[in-house]
Parts: sequence; C-alpha cells; structure tokens
Amino acid sequence: MGMTAAATLSVATAVDVPWLKTPGEVLQWIAVAAWLTVTAAALRTYTGHDTGPGPGPSPEPNAGAKTAPGTTPDSDITSTTQR
Repeated sequence: MGMTAAATLSVATAVDVPWLKTPGEVLQWIAVAAWLTVTAAALRTYTGHDTGPGPGPSPEPNAGAKTAPGTTPDSDITSTTQR
C-alpha cells in the first residue's frame, strides 16, 4: 500500500494532476497505520505480552510428559548429543 501511495503522489507531481494527491495521501496514512499496527503486534509478541485470544501455536499433545534426555515424547530416536 505504501508503494501505491508513493507512486500515486509521484505521478500527481510529475504529470501535474492535483486531484491524485488526495488519494495518494489517504493511501499513505492507511499504510502508516498498518505498519504501526504490525510493529505494535511484533513488539507485544517479542516482549511476551501477547496473552490475548487468537491464533497461536497449539500445545504439544504430551506437554509435561517425562521423557529420556535427548528424546521426544513421540519418538524412539535418541539424540547423539549428550548433555
């Protein structure tokens, strides 16, 4: 959306079509609002404050199950790295 706004504003100036300036500015502010929304959501996710309902990773089926070191609950393959 930002690129469309930039192109519209550039064409309005280059071709001297003043009525194109208004749609270009509207698109520009919509693009700014979208980026601010995305940035806020990314910061919430990054800082761990994203606790609201919504799509997210589903819990593991055997979450909390005890397994041997280097294995996963649904696997019998042991890691070659010993810790």
